[in-house]
Amino acid sequence: MKQKTRILKKNIHLSRLSTFAASLLFSLATTQAAFAQVNLASVPLFLKESVDPNLMFVFDDSGSMGWRYMPDNLGGDANENWYYSSDVNKIYYDPDVTYLPPYKPDGSGRYPNSSYTSAPVNGFDPNSGTDNLSTYIRFDQIGSIEEGFYMDLIQSPQCIANPKVNSCFNTVLLNNATADVKQNYANWFSYYSTRDKAAKSGITEAFFNLPENIRVGYGAINVNNNTIDGVADTDTIVSGVRPYTSARRQQFLTWLHGKSVSGGTPLRTALKDIGEYYSRSDNQGPWGATPGTNDTTAQVECRQSFSILMTDGIWNGGSPSVGNVDNTAGPSYTNPDPDGDDFSYTAVSPFADSHSNTLADVAMEYWKNDLRTDLANKVPTGTVDPAFWQHMVTFTIGLGVVGDISEADATAAIASGDQITWPEPDDNRSPENIDDLLHAAINGRGGYASAQDPGAFTLAIQEFLGDLTARAQTSASSAAVSSAVLRTESLGFFAGFRSEDWSGTLTGFNFDQGSEIWNAETVLANTTPANRTLITHNGTSGVELAFSSTSSLSNLSTNQQQALNADPTLASTVDNLGYKRLAWLHGDTNADSSFRSRETIDQSGASVTRLLGDIINANPQFVGKSNFGFSRLPSTEGSSYGAFRSTTDYQNRIDALYVPANDGILHAFNSETGAELFGYVPGELLLPQGTNSHARISELMLPNYSHKYLMDGTPRVQDAYIDKDGNGSAEWRTVLLGTMGLGGKTVFALDVTDPGSFSPATDVLWEFTHPDLGYGVTDPQIARLADGTWAAIFGNGYNSANNQSSLFVVDLADGSLIKELETGAGSSAAPNGLAAPVITSFPERDAITRHVYAGDLQGNMWRFAIASSNTNSWSTEKVFSAQDNGGTAQPITVAPRVALNPTDSDELVLAFGTGSFLRNGDESNFNVQSLYSIKDDLSQTNLTRSDLLEQTITTQETVTVTKASGVGTNTFTVRETSENQLTSENGWYLDLIYGSTQTGERVISRATFPFGVNPDRVRFTTVVPDDDPCSSGRTGFIMDLKLTSGQPSDDPVFDLNSDGIFNSGDITGGYAPSGIQYGYGGENRTIATGDGDSEVIIPGLDPNQLDPDAPCEDALCARSLDSNTGRQTWEQLR
Repeated sequence: MKQKTRILKKNIHLSRLSTFAASLLFSLATTQAAFAQVNLASVPLFLKESVDPNLMFVFDDSGSMGWRYMPDNLGGDANENWYYSSDVNKIYYDPDVTYLPPYKPDGSGRYPNSSYTSAPVNGFDPNSGTDNLSTYIRFDQIGSIEEGFYMDLIQSPQCIANPKVNSCFNTVLLNNATADVKQNYANWFSYYSTRDKAAKSGITEAFFNLPENIRVGYGAINVNNNTIDGVADTDTIVSGVRPYTSARRQQFLTWLHGKSVSGGTPLRTALKDIGEYYSRSDNQGPWGATPGTNDTTAQVECRQSFSILMTDGIWNGGSPSVGNVDNTAGPSYTNPDPDGDDFSYTAVSPFADSHSNTLADVAMEYWKNDLRTDLANKVPTGTVDPAFWQHMVTFTIGLGVVGDISEADATAAIASGDQITWPEPDDNRSPENIDDLLHAAINGRGGYASAQDPGAFTLAIQEFLGDLTARAQTSASSAAVSSAVLRTESLGFFAGFRSEDWSGTLTGFNFDQGSEIWNAETVLANTTPANRTLITHNGTSGVELAFSSTSSLSNLSTNQQQALNADPTLASTVDNLGYKRLAWLHGDTNADSSFRSRETIDQSGASVTRLLGDIINANPQFVGKSNFGFSRLPSTEGSSYGAFRSTTDYQNRIDALYVPANDGILHAFNSETGAELFGYVPGELLLPQGTNSHARISELMLPNYSHKYLMDGTPRVQDAYIDKDGNGSAEWRTVLLGTMGLGGKTVFALDVTDPGSFSPATDVLWEFTHPDLGYGVTDPQIARLADGTWAAIFGNGYNSANNQSSLFVVDLADGSLIKELETGAGSSAAPNGLAAPVITSFPERDAITRHVYAGDLQGNMWRFAIASSNTNSWSTEKVFSAQDNGGTAQPITVAPRVALNPTDSDELVLAFGTGSFLRNGDESNFNVQSLYSIKDDLSQTNLTRSDLLEQTITTQETVTVTKASGVGTNTFTVRETSENQLTSENGWYLDLIYGSTQTGERVISRATFPFGVNPDRVRFTTVVPDDDPCSSGRTGFIMDLKLTSGQPSDDPVFDLNSDGIFNSGDITGGYAPSGIQYGYGGENRTIATGDGDSEVIIPGLDPNQLDPDAPCEDALCARSLDSNTGRQTWEQLR
């Protein structure tokens, strides 16, 4: 690996105006088969990324861009020493920066390194001629110096305070410097020594890896009279927006690298030209499905449109003739979203001023006015940008220019309304026109940067592109809760994520008080990196991740050290930033200037730091002091369980909340305070993936980070009787069995008996990998086997080496493989994988696991018999094959729910649904999926739907019910289902289709049982993808049916009139609905009310809106089982 060369960020003042409300989204954990491998999506499919945003980039091609100095006031100083120091002249050579040649437009690599003795005058132009820098410096005006050189500022207080003194500098000549230094100077000369070259290099770096889903157009401020997609006499624009494919990148960068500079700085009319372009309504324009063609596909109303305007100077030129737009009230808009806020523009600070035809007026003109009055107003909104009508968002960046107005003050005033007094700009005024550049970003709700050197300019562009990419990813996503966990008494925990920056949310909530008690985001931001403990596995044992210096990595494996020190942006390149990456992971926001910033602006306008990664598919696990009933086990094992639970250490241990997040960390939090106890990072994340040389975790730090699943599996935490120390003496421990879900292929075990004193060396039990273990492993099980061994049991997930489904049984004490039970189902042509399993002691009712059930991608439901003490006697049998009426396999991607048949205790009932929603393409797959309930007495094999009773959806309609209180109404979409009688069938099924319309409805979460004992009803939650690219992305139904027959309950199960009672007031149209549209398809989570007769359904619920004294007034309630015993605590979360 070679030493990295890079551009350092130095001085940047960046105001990120694009911040957003939290998108807390429901759990999805599925996938389905594809050719060769399962094509797993890297982001939740319901985020509706199909609406690609528009971006118009405008380059400043004014004559001043050819200057070799910055800022402007150095124009007459070429004979002064300070002119040749980067401490004063921000364009001049900086010995602390390594200057990379920029990328070539064709993507084949970077331009060649320059030569000290034959340096191209313009590295972008092979015909520009060359200079021998050892004998000739074309810009030198200091006497006899004719070799590469720079002036080094003397680091005295006087010189630092006032560097414009010739005696404050020492001359550094380079002819006798090292080859690397000469090389670096030559690269600077060829690619960075003028403003335009430095800007071109920085723009290239920022735009090179921009996602294809950004539709990019480009232009320059002095371009005139072009025909753009059928419209003649278009100024500024060179090319209209197009998807940013590799061909488009080559086209854009080729133009940029060859662009000459001359002329004035007509920024105002240039920005107006972009606004007029975004006002086009023809199919060839920016709103068309395929810009540049007459594609008649309907234009989507939620497409976002951005502009980035860069300049090195002070605007001049003709007036835009828009008037004093920002000081004129109106217009007003009615939000089509019933949950959204209407908007009326008022001329207040920081937007309004008393000046006309400013750059800020132009930005406001195309922000506050609806550019497409013929389209519905469905543009996604954010915290700073409330515009739901079609508008232009403006980003501005000044290169080497500084105004008088504080950008921090101006940004904060958006939320506070504090007075900002904008000075009056005019042709060639400074600093007034620079303040106008900031004002334009404020009015255009984009972002502003004042970059004082080329490195800062590059980073600013990258930040802007990251912002608008995030806005694209968050378009049309809806707010919900990804997971909810309840503990004893009245505390609940709610987890989720924000897709605009892929941060996570985790809060503790007291239902009795109706208030939030802690927020993990705040707690982590207030915890110093040194006070956080992150742990990993180095291939041999658990170790703490240290980050104080380069030597801190010494306790990691050699491969982990090398991977952490590898640059994730350049293959096989070392940057030795490994320890800084670990510092960043611990929360050090200043670990390295090239790393992604996690600071943003919240809804109140305050600056916040978001250190928690997104929580999407994983469900946090609360671990208190649950009694698992293991006293039933024989001999010392059973008799010692009560003693273990009675110890002072056990009783006084911290009640912990374990939260997997896609920052690569399984977080352990104190459930009472939110304080982080420790975090675990699987060793796999510190290693390269595939042919890469960098650690996977390093991608988190990239400024243009795009989402990756890293830690996305739900763990299992349970007591177990194991020989932890290998000394032949077993003891009771509390073990966390963790998985990475879609984030990786490692299963791990931690001893969390005492989470407040977790020891890396002794409490990291093991990590397990295997060629047949794939992605998507989640919800593992901890089981006590017949021979006394405690085992970890889990499906093999997807994209394993053999592409078949199999079940792993692993020794819980040491991680050794006991047995892999292979089904033989699957191949490279039809890849398969086993979903999460469920274990049962059936036919006995003790604590020993005898059978395991799990489904796979090909629709098979398997029964694994592991009752024998001889593993050679274990067996695998197919119980059922799920196929639709046309014979198409229906994927099973979640664990079944298992219960005793309430009418026959000699058989089990397996309840599950089919469907997938994590594979790329799943969102457009509308095959019919089904609900199933299968009876099994351990003898059933190879059942099909022909062996089952069919139930159907007979009615689906929207109803409005008056609330029992007499105040207000409830409107629901409800379902009635058939009442076909079960006779000799082996169970039942219900196809998720009403009439003949296939909506793609499916099941992607486990079925649940209502609160109570001996369940005779089962609940399924379904998800319905929405093919409208401007919609929320999904809806869902809750189906509540009899477990054994699939019939609707005899009594109402949904409280339609909000009185907490289930009676005739909940019957509509002559039937009590057995299905209701509610939530978003995540696992059904409920809170039992005080008397236990009803349950508050969590999906879609804002806990702040729940009245603890009358919860059914504010949320949908469902009926508990008739066998419930009343809620003893708030612990009853299903």
